[in-house]
Amino acid sequence: MKIVSFITDQQVIRQILKHLGLWTQMSSRDPPDTKSSPKNHELIYEFFDDGWSGYSGYDESCVSPN
Repeated sequence: MKIVSFITDQQVIRQILKHLGLWTQMSSRDPPDTKSSPKNHELIYEFFDDGWSGYSGYDESCVSPN
């Protein structure tokens, strides 16, 4: 199986999704609370072992907010 074309027209995509019952309008939301954000945008670097051997040359760390 191979891709022969892409649908990029937003109007057509919307019509297809509406026809399939998959189009939903999301209501807007408030911006995130700054009090719950990490201070000074500090990050914690944690080692992540995905179990794949032979990729030791790549950065295996996982970055997560404080």
